[in-house]
Amino acid sequence: MSTTTRTAELAKQFEAVNAEIIAVVEGCSDEQWVQPTKEDGRTVGVLAHHVAEVNGAFAGIIERLAAGDTYTPNVSMEAVHESNARHARANATIGKPETLDILRSNGEAILKMLDGIDDEMLDRTAGVFGGHEMTVTQVLEWVVIGHVAEHLGTIRDTLGG
Repeated sequence: MSTTTRTAELAKQFEAVNAEIIAVVEGCSDEQWVQPTKEDGRTVGVLAHHVAEVNGAFAGIIERLAAGDTYTPNVSMEAVHESNARHARANATIGKPETLDILRSNGEAILKMLDGIDDEMLDRTAGVFGGHEMTVTQVLEWVVIGHVAEHLGTIRDTLGG
């Protein structure tokens, strides 16, 4: 199985946004790291760690979807917010080095997984996300890449850049 041009473009997009969040995290001062975000009050560090950990889950989900499984999340937004709050409490003192390690390793896991995806797999129905049937491509664009980009935007907005 070989990566297609479409998969390579998706990998390039993910790699770019993951590199951006890594660069922002690397550039954070200690004061910026613990600054509450404007979005929901989680600190910059906690939000970056959230992205890092969720990328690990996304790698597994995308691998299963590309293999032909379907997935329709049935978690309410209230449950998502509760999970995010638990993560924030449990990781309130998370450090930059650990977060950077996880951003890098889970980013590499997503890129490695993408390396084995072809066009047929990209076009498979993935499931229903947010009330909309999506293909594997759409999940990659809107859920995986979009998740990192959204939180990166929040972090940048909080840091003033």
